[in-house]
Amino acid sequence: MIAKIYSAIPKGYYGKLVEVEGDTNLGLPAFNIVGMGGKTITEARERVRSAITNSHLTFPNKKMTINLAPADLIKDGTYLDLPIALSIVMLNQQLRPSDVTDSLFVGELSLDGSTKPVRGIINIVETAAKAHFCKIYIPTANFPQASLISDIEIYGVSTLLDLYLHLKGEKPLIQDNLAVNREENVVSTTATPAPNSIVVNPTTPKNRKNVVSTTNTSITHQPNVVKSTTKFQGQNNVVNFTITEEETHYLTQNAVKNTTNTEFSPSSQIGEVPNTDQNSENSQRNLVENTQTDQDISAQNTQPHQFQWTQTINKSENVKNTQTEYDTHYLDDICGQTVAKRAITIAIAGHHNLLLVGPPGTGKTLLAKTSVNLLPPPSNEEAIAITKLSSLLGNSDTVILTRPFRAPHHTASSASIIGGGSNALPGEISMAHHGILFLDEIPEFPRNVLEALRQPLEDKTISITRLHERITYPADFMLIATMNPCPCGYLGDPTHVCTCTEQQISAYHKRISGPILDRIDLVINLERPTNTDYLHTKQLRQNSEHLFVKNTITETIKIQAERYQKSGFFNSSLTSSQIQTQIHLDNSCQHLLEVAINNLNLSARAYFKIIRVAQTIADLAKSPKITTEHLTEALTYRQRPLVR
Repeated sequence: MIAKIYSAIPKGYYGKLVEVEGDTNLGLPAFNIVGMGGKTITEARERVRSAITNSHLTFPNKKMTINLAPADLIKDGTYLDLPIALSIVMLNQQLRPSDVTDSLFVGELSLDGSTKPVRGIINIVETAAKAHFCKIYIPTANFPQASLISDIEIYGVSTLLDLYLHLKGEKPLIQDNLAVNREENVVSTTATPAPNSIVVNPTTPKNRKNVVSTTNTSITHQPNVVKSTTKFQGQNNVVNFTITEEETHYLTQNAVKNTTNTEFSPSSQIGEVPNTDQNSENSQRNLVENTQTDQDISAQNTQPHQFQWTQTINKSENVKNTQTEYDTHYLDDICGQTVAKRAITIAIAGHHNLLLVGPPGTGKTLLAKTSVNLLPPPSNEEAIAITKLSSLLGNSDTVILTRPFRAPHHTASSASIIGGGSNALPGEISMAHHGILFLDEIPEFPRNVLEALRQPLEDKTISITRLHERITYPADFMLIATMNPCPCGYLGDPTHVCTCTEQQISAYHKRISGPILDRIDLVINLERPTNTDYLHTKQLRQNSEHLFVKNTITETIKIQAERYQKSGFFNSSLTSSQIQTQIHLDNSCQHLLEVAINNLNLSARAYFKIIRVAQTIADLAKSPKITTEHLTEALTYRQRPLVR
């Protein structure tokens, strides 16, 4: 008998399907796994054996061979523990091939038969959806990330025994297909830092396709049956229940109204339908009164036929909503530096690269850290990409709904920043995808690391080549870098004397090559704030400047999205050919650019970057076209670090 179970593993930024084939032969009892598996795959034999035995299932006393196809694909990790165990159970004729039709399985097994989360679950779910699988079974801890992907039924597996009983139709699992949609389902923050939780309304009519489903074959054809698709916090096994059409109408009309960060858990039984004739005010009051604590909910989880609906996704459990290390920095905290604040506004609004040059203590690092709070929240697709990359590095139970801010130290290795290693994992530049890569004191970074930034700064991707594979990761980030004007840091500082020689200053500047400097859109030379700037610092911070700038950036990004008819497409993303079709310059602007090219010896790349920055300045001013004033301001940002 041949048993075949389908699974998948992450491979780079995407995933690969794997067929787990099992066969039994005559001979002494043995358990062999073939198919180019790594050390972790080899060790799966003992985990699977103990998991099957401790799940009260029979481990066959036969000679078994498990083949992982395709055989030329290198496989490593614990993703295949669950499908290997199912293939063995099928070889023992405890499961039929029809029980696993159109299904994909993935997960790590403990010795007691329980499941553990795996890395890269979004890659796996995307692969299953693209391969037209109807259902996927994953560890319960991977639910938050897996639910970001739609068009496939997602089931959480707590133990191998629970999965076996579900496949046999004896104890169906609850399907989880709750998509965390930022624009429709999630109540996001505005200008203030993100709260500790977000509210999800799975009963919204426009999201009904993610809610209406049945997992019990015995009620599949019953009319007016709705199945809860929400995962209960701290609950592994949930008793099935059905909701009548009248109750569904009540939930749709009333449960959605509760948008506070509470958990709604009606205590009525299935047969008790609330009075729908009450006005909305009474309904809202009843919802709040019925709010229960986590302890009360967990105590009621053991009661059969009890309806519970968890509306709050707790940040500490499965949603990462804030950058706690940098969320206390605002523009109002920075004394003076009006030009630098203007430059960072332009950079974030148009997704331009920025270099801040100045003596120590002028606020270069603080300005860079402030930028993370000026970024708009990511779109639904961007949040999936950010979470997907984070999952590849081991963050398997968190949905990230904020843009990344990566600040590697200058002593970090090339592989950690660019990506690589034995498994070709993404580096810091890929982890900064749809966010900011901050390089503090950029001349201190190794030359090979800085030169490796050429491709991602231009192509927004990074390709990693190894002996048996070539992997491409996205790297669409905004670069913010800082540096001192000289090795001692006090060149041009009126309060300190520079002790560096011209040779030392020249060698220090040459650590950043011309091609890298040419890829930076804005270069700002900062000066030390005056005493007047310190005296005018607000005693009570109101964040008025920060909020105004953030709202302006958000409006500018919307203008770009409407112009290019594409979300997440900025002025900096325009190619040279797109600039000629999308941006029109009148005769005065063209003449100004010709003079600038001749006098400043600008390269072709610098020429187009000036136009992109000028377009962002025009968008900030809500101007329908670029004027000479916008071009003049853009030219002032094409500075070079101070020289003696």
